[in-house]
Amino acid sequence: MSIKAVVFDFGQTLVNSAEGFRTAETRIQKKLFEHLGSGLAWETFIESYRSKRRSYKDSVNLSKRLLWQDVLVGFGMHPDAQQLVTWESEYWETVAADTEPFPEAEQVLKSLQKQFRLAVISNAQGTAASSKHRITQHPRLTEFFETIIVAGDNHIPPKPDPKAFLVCLNQLNLSPDQVMYVGDDWHNDIQGALSAGITPIWIKHYLVKRNWPEVSSSVRVITSLHELLDPEIIKAEQR
Repeated sequence: MSIKAVVFDFGQTLVNSAEGFRTAETRIQKKLFEHLGSGLAWETFIESYRSKRRSYKDSVNLSKRLLWQDVLVGFGMHPDAQQLVTWESEYWETVAADTEPFPEAEQVLKSLQKQFRLAVISNAQGTAASSKHRITQHPRLTEFFETIIVAGDNHIPPKPDPKAFLVCLNQLNLSPDQVMYVGDDWHNDIQGALSAGITPIWIKHYLVKRNWPEVSSSVRVITSLHELLDPEIIKAEQR
């Protein structure tokens, strides 16, 4: 069956937030460490922080506030709830301030829209204090999308749960074999799309500096959104 729609992840797929996340992480680590006070070695703190952050990522727990609370409680401190809410807001403001569309994003979306329906499935970025997803700050991109699913909100579980993908299919009134999904995260995006029966394309954008996981897979990899305009890619994924 022919591809009728191309669905995208948001962060590190259409926009580059990598530096924003690095800055936000550096700032919150410093705040937490200083909040814990003297007498704690940085190495001890950062080992605990990174371990808990990995655990939250692996379980797809999106709440930064709960992560930081868990870290502080682990060191015997009972954190102030409002302080955590404030830090969470500051964290996402930092990420949003350093989030820019990839140079080719708008032009590629404009070209794809001539042939395909377009949509987005992005995980939510936290709890109530930061519920306004940063995608709303990019109207020049969002105008291209027929539907935008924020997984982790509105009783939709976060990716890689297939429900977010199935909700999108339902809103588009398309079957999985009529949709192609583009995302950067192997676990949340690629595995999530596959679990919903959707053909994924893994974007490892050349502007994003990160350690990509080493996996053995036949999933197509691209390094720029421009590659989606190659008609051979669409044809290949329809076979």
